[in-house]
Amino acid sequence: MGFKRQAVDFYFQDKHQAKNIGKKSIKAYLYTTGTNVLKFFINIATVSILARLLVPEDFGYVAMAAAFVSAPKIVLGQQLSIGVVQHKTIERFQLNAFFWLISGITIIIAAASFSASPLVAWFFEEPRLTGITRAMTAMVLFAGLSAVHGALLVRTMQFGVLAGVDLTARIISKIVAILLAVAGMGYWALVFMPVSYECARMIGFWVVCSFRPGFYGKGAGSSKSLMKVGSVWSVRSIFSSLISELDTVIIGKFLSSQALGFYSRSFNLAELPGRFIAWPLSSIVISALSRLQDDKEKFKRFFFTLTEGYLFVFIPILMLLFLSSDHVVLLILGNKWTDMIPIFQGLIPLFLLKNIIRPVGWFLTAASHSNRHIKKIAYSTVIANAAFAAGVIGGLPWGIMGIVYSMVLFSSLSFIISVFYVFHGEIITPGAFINVLWRPLTASLAALGVCFLVPIEGSTGTSNPLVLILVNSLAGSLVYLVSFLCLPNGKKALVDVIVTARDILRKKTSV
Repeated sequence: MGFKRQAVDFYFQDKHQAKNIGKKSIKAYLYTTGTNVLKFFINIATVSILARLLVPEDFGYVAMAAAFVSAPKIVLGQQLSIGVVQHKTIERFQLNAFFWLISGITIIIAAASFSASPLVAWFFEEPRLTGITRAMTAMVLFAGLSAVHGALLVRTMQFGVLAGVDLTARIISKIVAILLAVAGMGYWALVFMPVSYECARMIGFWVVCSFRPGFYGKGAGSSKSLMKVGSVWSVRSIFSSLISELDTVIIGKFLSSQALGFYSRSFNLAELPGRFIAWPLSSIVISALSRLQDDKEKFKRFFFTLTEGYLFVFIPILMLLFLSSDHVVLLILGNKWTDMIPIFQGLIPLFLLKNIIRPVGWFLTAASHSNRHIKKIAYSTVIANAAFAAGVIGGLPWGIMGIVYSMVLFSSLSFIISVFYVFHGEIITPGAFINVLWRPLTASLAALGVCFLVPIEGSTGTSNPLVLILVNSLAGSLVYLVSFLCLPNGKKALVDVIVTARDILRKKTSV
């Protein structure tokens, strides 16, 4: 998995298909997990430092501006280029035309975002947001210009290279932010952290990926097939991004920048497990499943192996985070952030729902070549975002906590509807998915109940948050594992995942 700069022809060969896809995927995830451990601690250390150097209002200002630029950045940086990953075959002239099309769209959107920045300041009635938003629109430009190169690396499953570039960019951006904060630059430290990250990431992708666009080959029409899937997901992403920023917009507009600062820190902290565990896995699984589209049995077997392993690990992590939520806030952010503890605790169930439905997105993305699946993408997007919007608006009269609890309620309903709608009539049935989900969820709830009923923390004789987090984690993990093994077919389910993963790595299966 070490770095090796491939020749440009490597990206247009057909060998990146189903051969040893399971082994490649598991090894890629193990390697990525190793770098993610470093990223996690780097991120935690940076958050801890910046939270002590800055004030909640600084985080609130940047969250307001981020709400404006997040949608175009995500669309240009991830969604439009997803056709490069998902497409079965790809030609050089086709990719060349696609790059120039994406670049043109990027420049237009970045320029429009820059020009519209005063509207953000007007809406939130905060003059500082004009300069903040203008600076952050640079992220749109950097994300768009690196999108094709990043998609090529994902398509060819060079996840070690991707992880290395991302880690380097992350370190650079954190150093920039801390230096600016120490220099007394206030919220500008938070502004230039994501901007420097996207810039370093763009440079890294261009260095490690040998593809270089040129003015040759067929015209823009040759990129239509790549744009088809990307356009579907871009429309979905634009809609989702606009709705997903509704909470930020409403809190910033109708409450205060301080309240938004508490909320945005809580949101980002609760998002960390998904960012460092689920997000990297998503890229790997989608790339692998896209290569297995024509073999339903392999597709199904691979989907369930990865989903079962993912849920077994991820659900208890959020359970442990909920259990130690107050200690986590005090350890990472400090005493001046204690008011955000209930917000943080309330958001964890929301992120549980966001992440356990992630396999549904894996399935839809990998199978989106069919018109039926494109329709399901559209409707499932409407369902999820309507629930989120209803939660935010419905809870507003009761303040931030009202918004948090309302979002959890409506997202729960959305989760149930989406699972049954998406998997209806598919090779992955709703019942099969729920059968994979219920054991880790039940075992986590059991562990949470036992740890709340038994006063483990009191027996430690210490108020050190780090010690209390470790005690809760050890006790919760032990109860979770015992509970899981005691559930019907729990031992068999765990053994099956371990054996399948081992056999894939040893080439004893055809996946």
